[in-house]
Amino acid sequence: MYKQLNAPYGAFGLDTLVASTTAIKSTDDLVYDSIETKIANLTFARDVLAGTIRSALDDDSFGGGKIDPEPGADSGSDRRRA
Repeated sequence: MYKQLNAPYGAFGLDTLVASTTAIKSTDDLVYDSIETKIANLTFARDVLAGTIRSALDDDSFGGGKIDPEPGADSGSDRRRA
């Protein structure tokens, strides 16, 4: 997932390219601004998520930490009760 988020030809990069192209082709300034604002917001959220993933990977690789595959799940018994 991390590579897809950051790769210029990954899913996120290609999807934002398609959206931006649609915005540029629009003859309506409001449509253009709306699409580009959404792309900027998604990019910000992507950057935050990528930073979180990068930190977890660095901690796992270099800090002796352990990546929790299900963040927020304390134990198997908690999942079974839910």
